[in-house]
Amino acid sequence: MKKILVPMDFSEEAMYAMEAAVAIARKSEAEILMPHIIEMPGHFYRNTGKLEGADSEKMYVKQLMTHFNERMTSIKEQANFQDVKIEPRVEIGNAYPSLKKLAIDSKADLVIMGSKGVGEFKDIYLGSTSQRMIRNSHCPVLTVKNSINIDALKNIVFATNFTRTPFYVTNEIQALTRVLEVNLQILTINTKNEWRTNREIETEVKAFTDQHQIENYEMKIYDDYTAVEGIIHYSEDQNTDMIAVMTHGNTGLPHLLSGSIAEKIAGYSTLPIWTCRVDMWD
Repeated sequence: MKKILVPMDFSEEAMYAMEAAVAIARKSEAEILMPHIIEMPGHFYRNTGKLEGADSEKMYVKQLMTHFNERMTSIKEQANFQDVKIEPRVEIGNAYPSLKKLAIDSKADLVIMGSKGVGEFKDIYLGSTSQRMIRNSHCPVLTVKNSINIDALKNIVFATNFTRTPFYVTNEIQALTRVLEVNLQILTINTKNEWRTNREIETEVKAFTDQHQIENYEMKIYDDYTAVEGIIHYSEDQNTDMIAVMTHGNTGLPHLLSGSIAEKIAGYSTLPIWTCRVDMWD
C-alpha cells in the first residue's frame, strides 16, 4: 500500500477517516492525499476549465481557495499527523467525479471516507458521494463513522457466498489483514432462500480458500432472514472490528431494484466497512 486517498469535508466523520488513514499509513509507510472539493456553479468553469465570471466572482472563489487551503494545512500540521506524509489539495468541481478521477490519477490503493449513514433497515443508504465511490471506485473503499483505534483491531470479517470472487479481491483483503495484523474470518450467511447444510458450506469454503490460496482464516456460518441482516447481526454478536464485502458496481436494473448489499451494510452498520468492486479493473 503506497497511497491512501482521504476526502476532507471538515466533518467529524472525515476527521475519523483521517485519523484511521494516518494509523494505516504508519503501518504501511503509505502517503496520504487529502483533497477538499469546493462545489461551485458550473458557469465558473464551463468552457476552458479555467476560472470564469465577473471579477467579483473570481475574487470570491480565490478567497474560498485561500480559506480552505489554510484549513487543510492546519489539519496536515496537527501534532499527531507529523510523522506521515500528507498532501492537502483544494480543487473546484463536482465531488464524486473529482474524487474518482483523483483516486485514479494518484494511483490510490485505498480510499477512506467518513460517513454518517442512516441506521435503519428501512432506509439504509449512504450519502450519494460515498455510495457512488463504493459502487464505482477503482480501488477498495473503507467507510468510517466513528473514531477507531487501528492498533487495537483484532479481526476482519469477509462476508461472501463464494460466487464470482476475483483473485484481486481476496489478494486485497489478505494484504489488508497483513498491514493491520488482524485475523481473517470468512463468513457465509445461511438464508431461507439460499439454505445449505453445514457440510455443503464447509466444502465450498475449502474449495474457495484452496483456489484463492488463503491459509490463515476462521470459517463462520450464521443463519438469518437476509444476507444483510445476517452480516450485521453476526458482527454485533461477535464484536467484529471490521466488515469486508464485495460490491458489483453498476449492474443495471436489478441493482436499482434491490440495492447493493455492500451499500446497505455500509449505510447501516456503525463498524468500519471495507468494500471492493468486483469489476473494478474491467
